[in-house]
Formats: sequence, structure tokens, C-alpha cells
Amino acid sequence: MDTLTKLMNWLEDRTGVLGFLKVLGNRRWIKILMGVKVLPALIAFLVVIQCITGFILWMHYSPGSKTAYESVFYIQNVLWGGWFVRGIHHMAAQCVVAIALLYVLQLIFTGLYRAPREVVFWTALCIFFCGLGACLTGDLLPWTQNGYGATMVRVKYLTQIPLVGSLLYQIVVGGDTVNTLTISHFLAWHIGLFAAGMIGLLVLHGVFDARAERHWLNEKLADGSLKVPEQKPNSCGGCRSTGIARWWACQAAVNALACFFVVCGLLYVLYGGNQCKMSSYSPTKTADGTIANPGQFHGALLGAPADTSPTTSFGTARPEWTFRGLYQYALIFAGKAPEFVLIFCVPSILILVFFLMPFFGRCAVGHWFCVIYTLILGVILLSLTMTSYRNDAADGNFQLAQQEERATSARVFELVQERGGLSEEGALAMLQTDWQTQGPKLFAKHCASCHPFAPLGDDKTTGPGIFRMEEPMAPNLYNYATPEWLAASCDKAGIRSKDFYGYKDSTLVKGDMVSYVVDTLPEFLEDEELGAKGLQKILAVLAEETKRDVPRQMAKNPDEESEKKELPEGLDEATMFTFDDFTCTGCHKFYGSDGGTNSGPDLILYGSKDWTKRMIADPTKFFTKNDRMLAYHPEADGSDKNLMTEAELDMLVTWLLSEKAHSQK
Repeated sequence: MDTLTKLMNWLEDRTGVLGFLKVLGNRRWIKILMGVKVLPALIAFLVVIQCITGFILWMHYSPGSKTAYESVFYIQNVLWGGWFVRGIHHMAAQCVVAIALLYVLQLIFTGLYRAPREVVFWTALCIFFCGLGACLTGDLLPWTQNGYGATMVRVKYLTQIPLVGSLLYQIVVGGDTVNTLTISHFLAWHIGLFAAGMIGLLVLHGVFDARAERHWLNEKLADGSLKVPEQKPNSCGGCRSTGIARWWACQAAVNALACFFVVCGLLYVLYGGNQCKMSSYSPTKTADGTIANPGQFHGALLGAPADTSPTTSFGTARPEWTFRGLYQYALIFAGKAPEFVLIFCVPSILILVFFLMPFFGRCAVGHWFCVIYTLILGVILLSLTMTSYRNDAADGNFQLAQQEERATSARVFELVQERGGLSEEGALAMLQTDWQTQGPKLFAKHCASCHPFAPLGDDKTTGPGIFRMEEPMAPNLYNYATPEWLAASCDKAGIRSKDFYGYKDSTLVKGDMVSYVVDTLPEFLEDEELGAKGLQKILAVLAEETKRDVPRQMAKNPDEESEKKELPEGLDEATMFTFDDFTCTGCHKFYGSDGGTNSGPDLILYGSKDWTKRMIADPTKFFTKNDRMLAYHPEADGSDKNLMTEAELDMLVTWLLSEKAHSQK
């Protein structure tokens, strides 16, 4: 004990820290302010958490258009505990803004924004806006599609400022477009301006708050409305019988309890933030059935990497809840006034009123004006925010775009696992060469203007990769080349439906195939020797052809008396005669048959990847009566008429034939 006492005495002698803590612990204030002290203590506690987690994230973050998303992906999915640190940092930032807002409202409704606490109120307002700025700049740093799109919208508003708008835009963006330098700028503001500013404001707030309390307390003691309690310095018993409280242990205990509940809330939300609940991908699991990486299923959502190409859609770009009201306000009044007035003038005037409240509130009427003004503005903002979320919930296009964006995010994780890590070109480059991601996009770009892609006969199913048309102009390619699709094409009702040839302005509905299925095929099905089994045999053979990479080899028929001198590998004589009996070979080429009239497509490798690629490349070589389909890739290389590259064609067909495309729900 003597050694410890000497050490404490030495520390006090050299630093005075123990004396400072003693003075702080015995600090007195009016008891009614105890509840007001909790919220700034929570803000300070959360800012400390922000600083610790932010420093860890900063150590692993690399600002750049090809490194920002990849470094955050590493933090989220590779770095041990990284998903936890990032989740805490993100959610604590939202809490700081929410608690700062509650603190400002508390000061207004209790009248504690008035003398002698004017500067205390102003610093509280600045803390709130500083928190908003930190969230605003932090939104871009992960370099996700949503963050990039939302930032693009925000920074473009700067150009509406007269005279200096274009200059401000270039300063903020670091050029004419959002780029790598933009990320560096936002990182500098996020840390150097808003994070450092928050710390400085909290210190100033504490100093100004202490001065205001001391001034107020001295006035109360002087007029006799309060008396100093007779108690030991570190006791809180006097709080129950007097109007004066001390920091230790009364306020300290209340603050600690509040911080405990906030931490519990953060942890609950952190572990409940399962991003894959909203995607179309199943959780990736290890061999023993456990989740492969908790970062993919807990913590803050990491969306799809930003695509800066001019044709990219920003259908999911939405601000955080803190700016949702302003976002909806801008949508409602868009075009009804100049954007400079809507975005800058009106909000600035509304905010200026808050900074003038200490002057308005000097009289009772002014105070009630401040309270009513705050209530009205709060109700309006809350209504706008709720309207924005309701509109999105009812917007099918937004919900679909959100599902696609989250599915793309999950696909990045799958690609990294499949390819053994992120490529040097980055996550976006991986997605741009991924058939599962690009297939639906290529279909939407090149095929969906004519072909539907939705479950046959189903008008309700929606989701990523589902394309519908009220008046189709070409067959439905959902389940393309599967046994179910082939069977539907040989059904009397199916072939004349919108899923096949019964589409708008179709010339093929009067063609040979429809005529055969409607008029001739039913007669064959009633034949005792042919019947339904014969048709099933043909469909089974075609289904096998769709899975082949190369044509079957022809071999000599062991039955020398048969008309079939050669037979394709794996097919017997009876099967080949079935094709003849159903007169398929009268129109279609098949092994050993020239196709007669050649009015139908070649059935060798029918529906396979190679066959489909060649058909899309030049459909006139397969369908002599092709009435509208373009030749998308007439030459493999070097043609200026190519509508798709070889790589794009391969990704489209791979997706079209994939099980995932055939099993969307």
C-alpha cells in the first residue's frame, strides 16, 4: 500500500490528474439537469467508440476507385473481427446523429437553450450537423453502387449555386467527375474535418456547459432557492433531499447505465443485420454446415461495387434515414422552384431559425414559438421520411432493383470463393466477366425487347432476372431447352400461347411447326405404335442433345439389312426410326438425314450451348422463315456489325442455360 500511495502521490505531483479527477467528481450542478447530462455523455461515449473503430478501419482502408471497395470487402469478409468493427463504426455513427438530435430537442422543449446556455445550445446544434456531415462523407467511402449514386446526386446540386457552383463542384469532386480523388477528398473531410470537429465541439460543449451551470448555480445559491447539501464529497445522498447533484457517483452511475443499454442495442442490431435475408442467394456454408463467414451475414450491409459507366442505373440510390425527409421534399417540389432555392435557400433559412432561438426565447411567447416551430418542422420531416419509405415499399421497380443490388453484393462473395480471392483488376472487373451477373443484363439489353423470361403460364412471379411483356414479340425463353420447355413447344395449346408463337404480329403462328403440332401431331399420338411414348422418346433425345458439347459420332449399323446404314453414338435404330415416323426429319436435319424441306432448325446439338451461340450469332442459318431476329454476332472477331462480343455471347448463353436461370422464384 505504501508503494501504491507513493506512486499515486508522484503521479499527482507531476501531472495533477488525480486532483483534476477529484474536482470533476465533486463537481456540483442543479439536480434538474441530471437528465440533460445523459445524452451528451452518450454522444461522447459513442464518439470514443467511433475513434477507436475508425482508426482500425483506417489502417486497412485504401482510397481509390479500384481499391476502396476491395479494402472494405477485405475488412468485412477476411480480416478477423473486421465485420464487427465496421458494423459498430457504422451503427454508432447513426446513433450519434440520433442522440444529438434528441439532445437538441430536449434543450428546446425544456427551455435550456436560453440564457445563460446560448453557446451550449449552439455547440449542440453544431455537433448534430457535424454528425450529419460525417455520415454524408462516410457514405461514399465503401465505394458501393448506392453510395456512389447518392453522392453523384448530392454533389451535382452544387452546380446550381450561382457564380461559384461549378468551382465548388470541382473542389469537392476533385475534377469534372466523381473519381479516385473524390474518395480521397471525402476521406479527408470525414476524418480531418468532421471527426476532428466532433471531438473539438464536444470539448467546447463541456467547457461552455460547465461555465453556464456554474453561473446558474451561483445565481440559485445567491437567491436562496438552493442550498449546498451537507454530505461527504463523494456521497450522493444529498441528491435525494436537495436540489444539487454531483458527478460522482450520481451522474456517473446514470451515464454508465445509459451507455450499457446503448451498447446492448448496438450489439443486437449488429448481429441482426443479416444482409442475405434480402437477397436471392443462399448463405454460403462450410462442409460441416456452419456459416462460412459471419461478415456476409451480420453487421453493416456492404452493397455491390460502384459502376461508374454512364449507362449505369441508380435505381437503389437512397440517402440514409437522416436525409430521407429532405430527399422526399426535393422530389415533391422538383420543378416547382429553382433547385438552388429548394436545396440550399429553404433548408438554410429553416436551420437559421434554430440558431436564433436563444434570442427568440427570451420571452414566454418566443419560447412557445420555438417549441411549436420545432414540433411542426419535426412532424413535417417525419411525415416526409415515412412517405419516402412507404413509396419505396410500394414501388415494385425499386424493390426489384434493391434485390438485384443485394444479390450482386452476395455474388461478389461467391466469386471470391470460387476464384480463390479478389482479382487484381478489382471486384467490378470480376462481376463484368461473370455470366451469372452479366447474363440478365445482356438479356435485358439485347433480348427482353422481344422475348419474355418468366415461368411459362405464370403472370405473378417477379424477381431479379424475370422479364415480362404485355404483348410478347418472340417466344418465352424461361426454362429454355429443358425437357419442360421442349414438351410445352409440342403441346397444342402451348405452342399457340404467348409463351411460344402466339405473340403479337407473329408470322410463325401460321408456320409449318404450329400446323404440325396442332393438326398432325395429335394423329400420331393416337397411333398405337407411335403414341405418347414415341414423342417422349424424341423429347428425351433432344434433351440429351442440349447437354452435349460435340455432335455424336456416326458408327456402322450392325444390322446390315436395315435402311439405316449408320447410327449416331448412343442412339439405337428404333429411336432413329421414331424421328422418321413422326416426320421430324422431313423438315429438320438430324443424324443421317438432310432435313428434306429444311424449313426447320438443325436438331443436331439442338438447344446446346454451341447451338444456341451459333443461332444467336446468325439466326438465318437456322430459321429460314426468321421474321425479325437480328444477327448478333455474324463474325467471331473484327466485325463492325457485332452487337455482342464473343465473351458477351458466351455469358448470355451460359446464363440462359444455367440452372439458376431456370429456378428463379
